[in-house]
Amino acid sequence: MANIFLTPSIIAKEALIVLENNLVFGGLVHRAYDTEYHKVDDTIRIRVPATFESKVWAGSWSAQDISEKSVSVKLDT
Repeated sequence: MANIFLTPSIIAKEALIVLENNLVFGGLVHRAYDTEYHKVDDTIRIRVPATFESKVWAGSWSAQDISEKSVSVKLDT
């Protein structure tokens, strides 16, 4: 026997509320850069974290130079 719904829009709205409450991934996305939109064929720079060399403790320490690097990425699609 097939279902016959008299109020599909109400059922759809309730189903959407249930779906939104069950979604997890959307809350995990970092949204700080939402205002920075770029267009196709723009080139953006992505910062690469600095890396450091670990050494065995020998009673003294020496400072390491910090070099910030970036990679250019062209948005082509």
